[in-house]
Amino acid sequence: MNILFMGSPAFAAPTLQAIAQNHNVSVITQPDKPARRGYHQTPPVIKLMAQKLKLPVYQPFSLNTIEGITLVRNLQPELIVVVAFGQILPDEILGIPPLGCINLHPSLLPKYRGAAPMQWSLINGDEKTGITVAYITSKLDSGDIILQREASIENFDTGASLSDKLSSSGAMLVIEAICLIKDGNVQRIPQDETRTSYAPKIRHEDAIIDWKKPAKNIFNLVRALNPVPGAYAMVGSERLKILITEIVDVHVSQEPGTVIELTKRGPVISTQDKGLLLLEVQPQAKKPMSGWQFLQGHRWEIGMRLGI
Repeated sequence: MNILFMGSPAFAAPTLQAIAQNHNVSVITQPDKPARRGYHQTPPVIKLMAQKLKLPVYQPFSLNTIEGITLVRNLQPELIVVVAFGQILPDEILGIPPLGCINLHPSLLPKYRGAAPMQWSLINGDEKTGITVAYITSKLDSGDIILQREASIENFDTGASLSDKLSSSGAMLVIEAICLIKDGNVQRIPQDETRTSYAPKIRHEDAIIDWKKPAKNIFNLVRALNPVPGAYAMVGSERLKILITEIVDVHVSQEPGTVIELTKRGPVISTQDKGLLLLEVQPQAKKPMSGWQFLQGHRWEIGMRLGI
């Protein structure tokens, strides 16, 4: 089958690799972007994988142009597979492949439609999530479902580990869906619009830790945003990214955000109800380090306050 794959980050890589084993694949990904530090152009992960697999790869600035639509039409795809591409496909492209366009989405649709389903499932303390392969329509993540598979969320899961888990299982689900489509055995399941919820892109203000919240809420925020963009608190004028925490069941009488203990594992900060041990942090412009390593180079004292 002639398949056009669209994707950009590492999450999409297992799916591309799986599809390329048995199908004729062309790839469209996002343009190279400047690195965070310096001005060197950094290619998307999918571009590097496509080159490694010797697949034709294209990087249009936008598909919502005459040039973008013409590119897709000239590739003559029978099916388009989208995984974390980062662009909304115009109706003109949706109508090109005779077998349609499908998307791998890391949630159990219609729950968590949108850009950050894995992060919001962790922030909200969900015990399970999943993956969905669905047809793409002009309305965001609302197409008929082809296949779904549940996945458990463990207490130690982070945004990174959950992404790895769902990307691997998602690749296999996409292969199953392609087989069903090829054989004409797809059973399309309309989404229940009454069960819809949304997972918008994580904003700058979403990453700020509010110490007035319960420890469990902050714990979930920290793991959801690990490693990117990272939950953080202000220490004076500098940002301290907090990557790994542990809830400490202690009586808290100090104001939330107060350093209540300095241990050999790291500092303990008061929250609304309990203490939160900072196991791994990343000071501004420095590499991640353990909470204990951080205390060796910073003169924290019991009673000092962290800001927002």
